[in-house]
Amino acid sequence: MNSFNDPVHVIDFRSTRNCRALEVMLPGEEIDILVRRKAPAGSPAVRARAKRSEDGDTVEVKVQTPEGEEDHNWSWSTLQDAVRVHRGRPA
Repeated sequence: MNSFNDPVHVIDFRSTRNCRALEVMLPGEEIDILVRRKAPAGSPAVRARAKRSEDGDTVEVKVQTPEGEEDHNWSWSTLQDAVRVHRGRPA
């Protein structure tokens, strides 16, 4: 497994369904989400897995690539802030 400090794929916040699923994840839950290549900006979405830690503090995102599995982590509070920003809702 490769761990990327600067991931090739990023969460696709363009998808309202994706954002909603991330907002309501429960501790220990694993869900399918959409990610897209960081560049070019208009790249199509692909499936990935997101798993919230048992304590609820972090979310790990994993995506299969031809080069192997890419993963990156978010703190729960940072992920929720990102969802709110991309959905245009006040904090």
